[in-house]
Amino acid sequence: MDFVSLQMIAKGKEYNNTLKSVADFPKDAEAAVYLELNSADDEQTEEALYEVIDLFSQYEENEDWTWAASTNDEAEKFKILRHGIPESINTEIAGLKNQVSEIQKMALDLYMPNTSITESVQWIREIIQQEDKDGELLYAVFGHAGERIYHLNLIPRSVGQMEKGTVVFKAISKKCKEKGFYICGENGVGKIKKNLFALSVGGEQRSAMKSVKDVFDPDGRLNPKNAF
Repeated sequence: MDFVSLQMIAKGKEYNNTLKSVADFPKDAEAAVYLELNSADDEQTEEALYEVIDLFSQYEENEDWTWAASTNDEAEKFKILRHGIPESINTEIAGLKNQVSEIQKMALDLYMPNTSITESVQWIREIIQQEDKDGELLYAVFGHAGERIYHLNLIPRSVGQMEKGTVVFKAISKKCKEKGFYICGENGVGKIKKNLFALSVGGEQRSAMKSVKDVFDPDGRLNPKNAF
């Protein structure tokens, strides 16, 4: 969760009573890492926990900056936090849309295999900075780092920013094709992203995907006007 994601959570607490049950982030926090350790073997879980603690000890960790849960009730608060980011962003977009009706949520689910968290986030930021030289675009990056899936959410506050966001997404899609990344790592392409999908995936790959769909939908009745 990057800095803007934390900001969205803090803002969401103003109107979301469920989010209020989650502790506040430290005032100087710039990012957060959510980690789950699951195992049917308690000893394995404990060993993994000690490995994490050893990792923390290599940095200037502060116990006050670390939250832990071991029961279902405690873990539920972490789930609230995890889902609170997209919910808060959606609410923010809805408020902006009341002011400017053309505004929409703009999001990509980037799958970036064989790339570290630092490299992935830096790659995203560099492309945005290249297309948004005055730095007016507000965006949040969060996701599933272990699976190398990152949700990039742009939060446009004007029609002009939406247009700039479209340019950014096209640039990311083209560079995904060069790097072997994908713009739909978790959610589907649908209708909104189908043009970006065409930029991000080569013709041979698209043909292979289309041939698989044709086996199950030879008459093209399913999901008309989508990518396939």
